[in-house]
Amino acid sequence: LNSIVPQRLWVETVNSLRPAHQKSHPPYTHQNLIEDPLIVLRCDPCVFRCPTLFEIFLRVLASYTSTSRMWLSEHAHIQNCNEAVSMDTTGIMHNHQLGPEEREELRIALTAAQESAIIQLLLEVCLPSAEDRQEASVLGPQLTSLREIQCLVGSYLHQVFIAEPSMVKLVHFQGYPIQLLPMMVSGVPSMHIALDFISELLAQPQLEKQVFAIQLAAHVTHQYPLPDAMGVARNVFKKLNHLVVEIPLAKQEEVFKPVLPAIVIFCEAFPPLCVDATEFLLNLSKVCYVTGSNLKSGINVSSFAKIQQTKTLDATGQPVQSPKPIIQDTDQKPSPPSRDPVFAMEDKLKFLKGISLTEGAKWTFQQVVEKVVLKVSGKT
Repeated sequence: LNSIVPQRLWVETVNSLRPAHQKSHPPYTHQNLIEDPLIVLRCDPCVFRCPTLFEIFLRVLASYTSTSRMWLSEHAHIQNCNEAVSMDTTGIMHNHQLGPEEREELRIALTAAQESAIIQLLLEVCLPSAEDRQEASVLGPQLTSLREIQCLVGSYLHQVFIAEPSMVKLVHFQGYPIQLLPMMVSGVPSMHIALDFISELLAQPQLEKQVFAIQLAAHVTHQYPLPDAMGVARNVFKKLNHLVVEIPLAKQEEVFKPVLPAIVIFCEAFPPLCVDATEFLLNLSKVCYVTGSNLKSGINVSSFAKIQQTKTLDATGQPVQSPKPIIQDTDQKPSPPSRDPVFAMEDKLKFLKGISLTEGAKWTFQQVVEKVVLKVSGKT
């Protein structure tokens, strides 16, 4: 049917997927959906947890997004032609009329706004609810409807990013929930494009964008451990050491707690960065100790220095001496790791939110020692 009467099929699909309370409203027309593709997303919420329907929904959404882009381009072209004819007959151009360049800029801006809004709404669909967690506890995180939906969204976003690479930068400068970063990086193959603009995102004046850039860099470099990614990671640690000095006491926990899991990820991707991670955690613990930020329990700052004294890794990243765990576990422990990346990220953030910043630094250091230093030493 899609090859015979595509437009009619799209319209009837959108109208049939409307919520029950909208069934009495006038049905949408093909022109309505071309002018505003976001209407497609006003469907019954059950569609977002039914993989079969969601796959059809994404196909219709992609069709209307593409059709809307073509319609806007054709509409701008017609307006330009009409103005050219009017100029030929009257020789007068009114001040309120837009020129071809301005009209093209507005068309590009409108298209980007529509498509980025669609992407943000699809990412919101991928956030787990209490029902999704309950389903995961019964079936396992890899067999849930949410996991299928996330895979379908990842495939859709990959196609969008390949067709329009600039959309990757726009979406990440807008930001989205950080717990979706593992899903995005592992489920969207074109996310390697982010390596080109992470440094620019990291240089933004807003702290929340800098924090997001650090977390994005960690996941992208872990997925794509390329030489360029190593340079990005080193720049991140320079930025972190700078922030330790610059961030006021009132914002320390807000800024540094969310980036602590990223420290471990950087070290897993590039073990030589354990030295940089240790230096940062040492600086952070000193600041916390001096400012009294250790709200729940103190931490012996000298314990971090021991890893430098043992010279675990030399300049080439080769292990020299196998260190022993030098700190004890914190009173609280995160939930057992989940195989679902979104659930695992949420669990870590929830755990770190419930402890002090010094305890978080202590936990991060222990994770680096256990997951990276001891493993590298054991292999050699």
